[in-house]
Parts: sequence; structure tokens; C-alpha cells
Amino acid sequence: MVGQDDTGSSDSAPESYIKNYVNFKNFNHLGYRVDIKELYSISYLAVFPSYYREGGWPRGLTEPMSMGMPVITTDNKHCSGAVIDGYNGLIVPIKDSSALAEGIEKIVNDEDLAKEFGQRSREKALLDLNEELIMQDLVEAIL
Repeated sequence: MVGQDDTGSSDSAPESYIKNYVNFKNFNHLGYRVDIKELYSISYLAVFPSYYREGGWPRGLTEPMSMGMPVITTDNKHCSGAVIDGYNGLIVPIKDSSALAEGIEKIVNDEDLAKEFGQRSREKALLDLNEELIMQDLVEAIL
């Protein structure tokens, strides 16, 4: 888990939550990091199970998509727009840990599916996040 401590924010993971999991061998809270690109480069899958209001497509999805990674997120309207379920990743119900675990297992256990999702994530990021195209659309909309 990567992210700064955001004490006092209703959107932050409570410190008690993190403390409950630090002793698990498959959990590590890395805190605030500036080397996100490097972390993504050594990762196999990006999982963003948010149920908070994110505002647009969160970087926790778009950055790994741009690097060609499969992604999993929730059916939160602020996250699910970046993912086409079954095309470049998976969308699971909010706060459904069983569905999230099943989604992770599905991608981790199917290398071909992970590659397909990753390639499609990259293509989607290039098409939908291209600043040049976004600016052209904006200028056309204004004129």
C-alpha cells in the first residue's frame, strides 16, 4: 500500500487499519513515495478498490494503465470509467473483499489474460489520456 498519512481526512485509511495489517507477510505500507513509476515497473497488477469520491479518473488507475498494466477497481462511478470490465481489467462491487480477491486471483492465475488487459490498458490510456487530443477537443468545444 502506497500513500501518505492523511490524518484527519475522512478519505484516509485509518492508522488503526494499517496497524492491523502490518504484521501480515503479504502487506506492507510504504507510505508517501516519489518513485511511483519504479514501483509500477516491478508490479504485475494495479488494484484500486476505492469507495471514496475520487473526481475523474484517479492516478492510481491511469498511471499503471499507461505503463501497460491490468487494473482492478470498484464500481465506484469515480473509478469505473477508466476500466472496461473484462477488457482492460476488472470492476468489482464496492467493499466486496471476496469479489476483489477473486478478481486478483483471476488475473494473477492467467498470464495471457493479464497481458491482454495490460495491452488494452496501455491503448486506452494513449487514446483517452492523450493531452494533445484532449486540448483539441477542448478548443473545438469552446469555438
